[in-house]
Formats: sequence, C-alpha cells, structure tokens
Amino acid sequence: MPSLKAPLPRSADIAALHARLLAEIVPLSGGASDAAFLPASASTLLEALPVAVYATDAAGGITFCNAAATTLWGRSPALGETSWCGAWKRFHPDGTEAEPETSALALALRTSAAMAASETIFERPDGTRTPVASHPMLFRDATGQVTGALCLLLDLTAIRRVESKLHETEEDHRDALELSPRMDWTADPRGRMLNSSARWFVLTGQTRREALGHGWKKVVNAHDVRAINAAMLKSAVEGIGFDVRFRVRITSGGEHWFRARGRIRRDQAGKILRWNGSFEDINETVLAERARHDAEERYRLVAHAAADVVWDFDVPNDVVMWSDALEQRFALTLQGAQSPRSWWLERIHPDDRARVVASVAVSIRGSGTHHTAEYRFRRGDGSYAHVADRASLIRNEEGRVVRAIGAMVDVSERKRSEEMLRLSEQRFRLAATAAGLGIADIDLVDQRGHWSAELRCILGVAADAPGSFELFASLIHPDDRASADPQRSLAAIDGADDRLVKKFRIIRPNDAGVRWLISERHTMRNDAGAVVRLIITYRDITAEKTAQDRIAWAASHDALTGLANRLQYNADLEVALERARIDKTAVSLLLIDLDNFKQINNRLGHPAGDETLVGFARRMVEAMPPAARFARIGGDEFAAILPGHDATTALAVATDLLRRLDPPLPITTTNVDLRASIGIATFPANGATAATLVQSADLALYSAKDAGRGVAHVFKRSLRAHRESEIAMLNHARTAIDNHWLQPLYQPKIALASGHIAGFEALLRWRDARAGLHAPASIAHAFDDTELAGHLGDAISELIFTDMRDWLQRGVAFGKIALNASPAEFRRPDYAGRLLARLARFGVPPAMVELEITETALLDESAGTVLFALDQVRAAGITVALDDFGTGFSSLSHLRHFAVDTIKIDRSFVAGIGRNASDQAIVEAVFRLGDALGMTTVAEGIETRAQADFVRLHGCTFAQGYLFAPALAAARIPGLLLKGIEGPARDMWRQC
Repeated sequence: MPSLKAPLPRSADIAALHARLLAEIVPLSGGASDAAFLPASASTLLEALPVAVYATDAAGGITFCNAAATTLWGRSPALGETSWCGAWKRFHPDGTEAEPETSALALALRTSAAMAASETIFERPDGTRTPVASHPMLFRDATGQVTGALCLLLDLTAIRRVESKLHETEEDHRDALELSPRMDWTADPRGRMLNSSARWFVLTGQTRREALGHGWKKVVNAHDVRAINAAMLKSAVEGIGFDVRFRVRITSGGEHWFRARGRIRRDQAGKILRWNGSFEDINETVLAERARHDAEERYRLVAHAAADVVWDFDVPNDVVMWSDALEQRFALTLQGAQSPRSWWLERIHPDDRARVVASVAVSIRGSGTHHTAEYRFRRGDGSYAHVADRASLIRNEEGRVVRAIGAMVDVSERKRSEEMLRLSEQRFRLAATAAGLGIADIDLVDQRGHWSAELRCILGVAADAPGSFELFASLIHPDDRASADPQRSLAAIDGADDRLVKKFRIIRPNDAGVRWLISERHTMRNDAGAVVRLIITYRDITAEKTAQDRIAWAASHDALTGLANRLQYNADLEVALERARIDKTAVSLLLIDLDNFKQINNRLGHPAGDETLVGFARRMVEAMPPAARFARIGGDEFAAILPGHDATTALAVATDLLRRLDPPLPITTTNVDLRASIGIATFPANGATAATLVQSADLALYSAKDAGRGVAHVFKRSLRAHRESEIAMLNHARTAIDNHWLQPLYQPKIALASGHIAGFEALLRWRDARAGLHAPASIAHAFDDTELAGHLGDAISELIFTDMRDWLQRGVAFGKIALNASPAEFRRPDYAGRLLARLARFGVPPAMVELEITETALLDESAGTVLFALDQVRAAGITVALDDFGTGFSSLSHLRHFAVDTIKIDRSFVAGIGRNASDQAIVEAVFRLGDALGMTTVAEGIETRAQADFVRLHGCTFAQGYLFAPALAAARIPGLLLKGIEGPARDMWRQC
C-alpha cells in the first residue's frame, strides 16, 4: 500500500478513495462498521490524510475530524456537534445561503441513500469563504442500518483559481484569433483558392462561392493583380515562398492594404500538391510606414533646407558632438566632429558670453526640459553670425542634466530683416508725422497699444490719456459706430483682408468738433496665419470731405438757386416713380416756365435776372408740400415732383404757387412782376415712365402758354393729339424738302396810284402726288423749329432766286419780289450773310428783293440778332416789310426801334372795311402813320372793289388780293406782266 503521507492527487477518483478508506478502517470480512468506534489505526490514517475528513454518528454528530478539516473550517468543533447547525454558515455556489438540512451529508443520513458529491461554500469565523466539494460515505451495521458517515471535504479554491485562469486564457486565445489580422488559406496547384478563413469574407463582403478559384482576385486592385501572379510564378519556379502586398476593396468603403504569404507543398517527386498561406490586413502598418516615411522625408528636406547645426552634449564627459552642417553653415572643421564645451564658449561673442553662460546655468539648475538662447557665434572667417539655440535637456533619476540635444539655427537674415523692419518703421513714423498721420500700434498678443502724439492731436484727447478701444469707440459719431467700431472689426479680423480702409466721423472731446477721418489698417500675422499686430493710420480729411461734398452738391444742384439741377431732377423723378410703383400711389410732375423772364433779363440786365430766379425759387419752395422735390432744369424752367399727389391736389398746389407770384418781387434795383405757366401730369394716368410723364407735362405747359400764359393746365389726351399733329407737320416738312416738293407761287402787288404790277410776294407751297398742293399752314410748326425753318428758308429761296434769274435773263420786268422769313430763321446768326451770298451766287440784285418779317421775330429773345441781320440786309439794298402789322404787341415801339421800309396791314383789318368801324379806323390810322414816317404801306387780302377803293383813296401805296390776282406759278408771271390786270379791277383806274 502506498504511503498515505503522499499528497492526494486532485484528479484521484473519489469513489476509489472511499473504498481504500473503508478497507483500512473496518475489515469488510468481519461484519459491520461503526463510525463511532474507529480503530486507532484508522484515526491515525485519517489524521495523516492531506484532505479534510470527518466522521459522524447516525444523527450527524461529529465523532472525529482531522487537522485538515479544522484548518478548512477555521475552527475545532466539539465532538457530538453537528456540522449543519446554525453556527455553521453554508452557501450555494451562486452565493445564496443554504439551509443546514440540505447538505449532502444530512440528506444521506436522513434517506439512508448514497448521495452524489455536492459543492458548497463554508464561511469561516473570520468571514472568509471557501468553496468545498463534499463527498459523504455511509457506515452500516450487519442489518444494514446506517450507523454513521464518513465525509471527505475537498478544498476547491486552487481548482477554481486554475479554472478561472484557464477560462481567461481561453478567452484571450479566442480574442487573439478574432483580432488577428491573419487569414489562412489553401489553394490547388494552379493557385485557385480552395478555402479561406471566415475573416476574408467578412472584410471583403465576398461569399465563399464568389471567392473560391480565382474569384478572390476580383476585389484586388487591378494594378496589383499582376504583381501577385508574378510572385506566385517565381515561387513555383524557384521553389521558395512568396510575400506580396496588394490593395483590396473592403465592405466599409475604400481599399485596404493586404499582405499575402504562401508556400508550396510538394510530394516526394516534387509535384505541387497545394499552396498553403495566409492573408493579413496590413493597412494600418502601410499607412504608418508611409506617414513615417513622409515625416522622415519632410524632416530631411526641412533640415537640408534649413541647414540647422545639430549638436549632442554629453554633460559628464564634457564632449559635444556636431553635425556636418557646422562646416557647411559656419565653415568650421573639427577632428572627429566633436569638441569640448569650452570650444563652443570661446566662439560666443564676448559681449554675449556672460549672458549665455548665466542662461545655461539657470536652465541646468532648474527642473525644465528645454533651453533657448540667442547670441552671436564666430564663423571660420572671423565674422559673427546671429544664432538661436534650442535644446532639450535629459535628466537622470536625481534630476541632474546628463545630456542635452539641440540645434543651432543661423538667424542672421532674420536679424537683418528685423533691423530693416525697425528702420523701416522708424522711417514710416517719420513720414507719417510729416504727412500728418496719426498712428495706432496694437500688439494683440500682449494686449498693448501705443497712440502717437499726432493721433492724440487728431482725436483731441490729452497726451496722458491711455489709448484704448473703449476710448476710441466713445469718440466715434453715433451714426458711424455700426461700421467703424474697432471692437466689432476686431472680432472678425482673422478672416478679414490685411488692408482695410474706412471713413467715419468723430466728435472731439476737447472742442466738440465733428471731424472726418480716414483710417487704413494693416495686419501682421504669425506663421500660423493669426493676426498678432495691427498698424492703423488715421488722417483728418475734414477739409477734403467738405470740398468733395461741395463738388458733389455742385454736380447735382443749381449754383444760383440751390435747387436740384436737371441731372438730379431726372434721378429724383425715377426714384419717386419707383416708390410709387411699389406703394401703388400717384406722383404728379409740375413743369414751370417764367413767362416774362426774357423781358426782365433784357430790360434790367443779368444781375436782376439772377435775383428774379432766386426770388421765384424761394416762392416756389414755400408753395410746395414738405415731400416735394424741386429743380431748376433750364434758364427759366423749373420742375416740382409731388409724391402722393393726384391731378386735383397737384392743380391746387400750382394754383397756390401762381397766387404767391401775384405780389411784385423786390430786387436790388426795382420791383418785378412774376408770371409763370405751369404744365401738370400725373403718374400713372398720364405716363407710366419718366419720359412719357415729362412729355405729358410738356404738352400741358405748351397748352398753358397758348392759353395766354400765367395759368396752370392739367394734361389732357387731346394735347397729345395736338402734339402728334405738330410732329406730323415736321415730318411733312422734312419729306417735302428731301423730295424737292417745295414750290413758290407769286401773288402780284398792285401800285394803287397807277394800277400797274409793282412786284410780287413769293408764297411757299408744297405738293405731293396724292393730295396735290398744300398751303404753309399744313406745316406751320416747322417754321417754329430753328433747324427745320432754316432748311425751308434755304430751299424756297433757292427756287425763288432761280425764277428771278430766269426772268432777268429773259428780260421780264417783274419789279421787286418779297419773300417771307420766319422768326426761327433769325435765330441763326449767319442768316443775313447766307442770304446775301445766295443772291450773289444767282446774280440777283439785292434791290429787287424785299424781306417780310413778323412782329413775333421782334419779340423773340434773339431780337438783337434780328436787328443785326436787318441792318446788314438793308445796307446791301434789300428793303424790309413788317408783315401782319397790328396783330402783335407794341407795334409802334417796333417802328421806332427797328429799321422798317414797309408796313403791311393784316388782312383781318382789311376784311372789316365797310362792316366794322373800328377796323376801318385802324386802317386809316396806319395809312397816316406810314405816310408820316415815310414808309410805304401794303393792304393784304383785297377781295372787293369797295375795299380797293377805300385803301386807294386813303393813301395806301400797294394792294394785293384775289380782286387783282391769286398766287400764280412762276411760268405764268411773264404772261401776266404782258397782259396786266384784267377783270373788274382794271376798271378802277379807267374811271379815275
């Protein structure tokens, strides 16, 4: 029998152990065993066991326990004590407390049946708990009655610890398998995949069917498939394994780098049986390698570009190792590229050495890990370079510096740049001072700023006042703070332009003056692009701004009256109409002409005229509503824009203006009477655009003038029709000129003393193919247009002079030909010269021509031009006749001031002879006036014998009319002159 002192194996079969114990304790051949009477040899045996054993009687009272049991329980129970009483605490494996009677021993004694081993947990008196496996064995007497039990207790603590460790190991192994980047695979001799681990299908999204064969290559980058095939071919030929990298499309998107390794399995004859290998996801490794390579390459390029001198200082041995850049940068060569520390110190500029040594000492004594210093370092040629040293300090466990690694950077260029910048800033400040600029220099890193003395003077703040954003913001004019507040500008400065210009106003605290400033901000940024410094210049531009405002005002206003000019008026009208379209309201436009301004200007002079315009503008403004806009758009032309006014309210405003013009206007020399005509048009009724609205107001103004002036007219549709008629007349006149449709007719003038034809009046007619011959009235408005009237005059005079030249060449004695000149023709300063030149070209003597003008020409603003022209033609021998005498204004005044040879009595007075005593008296007075002034007289429109007799008997010189002959074509004039006057008119002189 083996020694019982030997440790019991944990894997021993518990049933076999029980059999051995029973064989030792009670001889089986003798009969029953009784736990209450264990032989001494049995007690000795049980005591020697390394496992806990105890015996009980049939009631469960303890009759024996060995030392291992008391150690396990942590107590020594008294004999007779039951192990399942309340003093013993037991727990199920799940941690819940177990009842005593539920133990395996209790159940075996109670049922007399063998029980399987059970696991329980004992709690020792000190509170520690021990997992235990309980194996009960019953004692029986000869009759089979249970007399007691023997129970073996197995401490499971170590077993549970091993099991836990094993479980952890299994979990670790499982995690390692799941997390492992390796994916094993096998392939047939031709390289077609036979199988692969599941991880390949998870990563690529392929099914097993899709991946087998060569299908796995479908997710491989097409550029990498060739490399895989080449590697496998080389492996097969050379009999070696292959190792290749390639890219694979994965389910999460994009491509991952994979590594495939494989080896061929051959039979004894060398024939390929299969391929064994693995896939491995190496994406992170490749990316890391590339990142490391890129970083190393960047560092290499940067180090090469910067040519920094790297050094490594071994402090205990006082040796400094230098990089090759020492020679390249400073032209210094060392044996073995090393030197003592003293060699470095000797090359520091004497003026910098003490400072650098002290700085190094401070860094070494401290606890920091970095050191920086700037100083001058002597090159190989004896010159000094400005260098910056940056070092990392390596300390031992005691905190002493044992090594320092750093780089020496040549910053000479930077120092020169800084010096140049300092000099540049100094020059800038001097130039700024000379230019009157104030400067604010703001360090955003240190939050410090400096205001120059010039800036304080511009801002009107004391010399000792601290410069700050708050103070500056308080000076900005309230209306400009939204755009010029420095704090708001500062908030968005990082994304703003480096140069920023602003104009704004300030209110100076020293004199409360409002000043215009222009600021120009320049930003300085660090290497990261963040703004670290601001340089802002300020200049007082109040004088310039005032001048600019004056120029802008002058560009949009009339200098004399202060009203808006035509340019501003057009802009204001567009704005008013656009607002009215949005608000769906009305806008009225008043166009105003001073009726008698030309007379005032001519009679009193231009200074008086200017005073009149200013006075009128003042009265106009007083008469207008608050929202009105006013403008002087011409010499004596004004306009008023009335937002929100319809035709009715606009007419009321115009009427009030005319009423305010009634009192005479006092000016420097006298009082003048103001009269004005006003045309009114309203948007949108009279025009949807500015152009049509102005046209409508113009038509209303013309209507007011035609009505006798001094009134206001509102636009009517009929006015547009009248205007269209005028335009049609102008078009007819142009067409007649262009197509040579003009034709002169000649009406004879009869010498009343003899009855002979003394000459003719040339009358303009024009003919078209459809309507025949037209009188001048059909193109009457063309004679008011300066340009068109001149063309008509030129064209008809060419025809008249052609006829006269023809008659002269044929010897026809036609007397004097009178031709009419419209007032518009006299507005051309070269009228007389052109007329005389044309006569000379045709060879017509000026004495054979008479020029007929109307009183309207004498009333025109160009009366001076008319007088000059009349003097020229009279001096050349042309006589002048005043046509339609008595129908205009101030006729007697015209006879006194203008040189006139003939007076023509208007047909309206001649028609009244014999019917209207007033007309007849006027005719008699004119004849007497002409005789008294030595002028010839002509009676127009003689249609009856009685009219002819009356004018002849009262001294009229000439007469013309249908009684004698109508107007005839040029071809009939020679015949008329041969035959003379026929019909009833001839009898007048036979009866004399």
